[in-house]
Amino acid sequence: MKKGRIKGAIGAAVLGTALVLGGCQGASGAFKTQEYVSDNDIFRAVLPEGMEQTDMRFQTNSALMMLDGGDDKNLQVVVFGGGKENAIPGQEAAADLNGYKESVNSYIEKNIPGLKLTWDKDNSESREGMDQCISAEGTAEISGSKAKVYGLYMENENSYYGGVAFGGRGEIASVKKVMSIQPGEVGTRETTGMDFIYGMTAVLDKANNSNMLELKKTMEDMEGVKSTDLTSIERQAAANLLSSWSISDKASLLETVSGLCGDKGHNADALSVLERYGSDPSESRDAFISSLESNGVSDKEKIYMLAAYDARAAFGDRALKGWDLSRAVSVLEMGYAAGFLTYDEAVSQATEVAKLAQTTFSSWEEFNQSYLYGYSYWSEEDLEDPSSSAAERAQMVKSLTESSASPFRVDWNISL
Repeated sequence: MKKGRIKGAIGAAVLGTALVLGGCQGASGAFKTQEYVSDNDIFRAVLPEGMEQTDMRFQTNSALMMLDGGDDKNLQVVVFGGGKENAIPGQEAAADLNGYKESVNSYIEKNIPGLKLTWDKDNSESREGMDQCISAEGTAEISGSKAKVYGLYMENENSYYGGVAFGGRGEIASVKKVMSIQPGEVGTRETTGMDFIYGMTAVLDKANNSNMLELKKTMEDMEGVKSTDLTSIERQAAANLLSSWSISDKASLLETVSGLCGDKGHNADALSVLERYGSDPSESRDAFISSLESNGVSDKEKIYMLAAYDARAAFGDRALKGWDLSRAVSVLEMGYAAGFLTYDEAVSQATEVAKLAQTTFSSWEEFNQSYLYGYSYWSEEDLEDPSSSAAERAQMVKSLTESSASPFRVDWNISL
């Protein structure tokens, strides 16, 4: 069957690429191999050499790698890897390796229009450094073109890894012999100012399973992305900005960011609320609670009032500023995704917000605690209630902090 290039999508929403579905004829000889290192060195994959690599970081400690053999090889490979607590975009976090395998395959199939994957039975394998490994073979079909497909899925104590290769029979036979995925040396790479910026939105990125700045930039840089795919991302981002922030253009976006960095965010609102209730910084928490109860404040109102009180007790007038500044960077990233800002404009503005964060707080611990108080204030959810969304956010901060690929390992005082 003649080899054809089919436009597809690999990304948190739509990340365009050319999916090669060739026939069953392929190179029969063994390929020379190469080690490919993912973004942030989350993982390293050994595969045939000379493939074009494109990376996307959905979260600080999860990555996707796309490898394209080009015209010389009827072969493409998608590789995923990251902490077990993270979900593949659009999927639920996997409970076990079988669940992760299903998430990877479902993600690929859903994001490449018209693709149908048919798998044979799974095989259990043994791989060095891995607690469990599953492989499977099958067929990929799209628009009448067919190819062989091979999947390899592995786990160790902390992470899942998965790779899916598409190609001719000969290419897949060679991939089966050489393909491996191993943890990278994530803690050894020198961090940058962009890592600091990613850290400021890491909790929200984890909640959303993606980073809009990274997604759009990857799409813009990748060959073969259809303009309609980029337009879809821009429309979605613009709709989110309009519905959540009443932002409709560059001017209103920059005005919103300025307000979040100044006196128009939840920090100023919380301090004003405390002042209206006559709360003095020297007032004890118990006395404040008694005052709220005597004034007939509802339980729901008490939650956000106490969040404001606790934040001010911890950080004074900086109370919820971590929450506001994190959201400012998120708005800038969304503004770039919506097409209101160029990439350079978004990064430049985000860098200024990051510098303000550095002068406002002394550590990631302070910044994140202020962020959590802000989330509790905004959501009216109690951080101490284990069933609340606020407690879920607090758990995200904890898991990100403890991860070997923690976004918060960046020196707080890094030069920006």
